[in-house]
Amino acid sequence: MKIKSKFLVLIILILVFLLSSCGKKEVDCSSYNTNYKKYSYDEESKECVLVEEIEKDICGNGVIEEGETYCNCEKDVPKDHETLGCNGSKGEYLEYSCNENKECVLLPNEKVVNMNKKLEGIRNNDLELDVNLKYTEPFITNLKERNSVLEIDIQLYKKDPNVKNLKVESIEILDEDNIQLGKTILNTLLSFDNKISKKFKFTEGLKEFKEEKNIEVVITLIYQYEKYDRDGNIIETLDKKERLSGRLYRIPIINAKLDPEER
Repeated sequence: MKIKSKFLVLIILILVFLLSSCGKKEVDCSSYNTNYKKYSYDEESKECVLVEEIEKDICGNGVIEEGETYCNCEKDVPKDHETLGCNGSKGEYLEYSCNENKECVLLPNEKVVNMNKKLEGIRNNDLELDVNLKYTEPFITNLKERNSVLEIDIQLYKKDPNVKNLKVESIEILDEDNIQLGKTILNTLLSFDNKISKKFKFTEGLKEFKEEKNIEVVITLIYQYEKYDRDGNIIETLDKKERLSGRLYRIPIINAKLDPEER
């Protein structure tokens, strides 16, 4: 008799547990959710109720909206998003990055692109120039922005007292095949107090993604050379035109328009 009573009590407890569990069955409200509205089940009302509403058309709401990219809203768009992100590289020296206009563009990888300087002394019998060259290595061309620049500073270091009206007529950049990579016409006076500075972007399209070239900087000078007699009187004035040059050897040049594997 006692066993039957205990068994009956056990059955009643199981039934109570099952009934209470049925009453607390979890309701899935995910089908109500949208990008901007989130719902959850409310025990009291036995309904799915709105628990969060997200503001539209604002960066930082966790929703990728029209016009948003990683560059203009990194809070919503991941860097490696397939179409709206800004990630990856092109060879060793170029990488995709956000510019000041919040656009994803190909730019030099500053971790591996270095700035170099070279001081070149070039001379003839009448004068001597100090030519300071500043450039990145490798030299990068054909980017939308931030292409490499060859900076040239020309300083008069020494000259014969008979040299007058010294001018730099032009500066020309050539490669080892004598192909012109850049040129500027100056006709600018050069003196000990007047340094000439110019910047060049290479204009020649390369045949490969990466090439190494010898670069020659040719400076064309025009000036007058006055000859005097023993009494200090001018007996002749010569018009002179001289081409002085300095070289950069085996400079790697990257053509960003080509693919690293393209040959």
